[in-house]
Amino acid sequence: MLLSCRCLDNVADVNSFEFVSPLKFTEGDLPELYFQLFDLSKDRGDRFNSPGRRYVPAVGSILQIHLLSIDDSKEIFRFATQPFLTDSSIWMIQLQQNDIIRGSVGIRLELTEGSKVTHGYVANAISVDPMTNMDSTMDWRGGYNPRSLPRQ
Repeated sequence: MLLSCRCLDNVADVNSFEFVSPLKFTEGDLPELYFQLFDLSKDRGDRFNSPGRRYVPAVGSILQIHLLSIDDSKEIFRFATQPFLTDSSIWMIQLQQNDIIRGSVGIRLELTEGSKVTHGYVANAISVDPMTNMDSTMDWRGGYNPRSLPRQ
């Protein structure tokens, strides 16, 4: 098995969601992050379909999600929950107020099914836009951008 996941957005139930890549939100938001597990060794992709088959783990499985950061001190570990009893391929984690997450984020997965442990990885699965208080007349160095000022 080649464990992977796809990020979900606008999740209402097991039949109402969208696949997104990457999952996007703004720094400071506390979204619920939904994922659907896939086995990429199944079903080769073609020009109409992504590779992989939805993976339903054994009852009682545990999924640990590790949100990777370029700064090791800001990495986030969470045990995921299964929000829907009728589809155990969908998992969810909740970000917390003290979680610092910025930029492009990879996901490392660790799925434990009894004594069997399977690992997976998804690069750039999440994109977090920075929250900024700079207005449009400021440039990235904090000075005024003369091209954004009104002409006289």
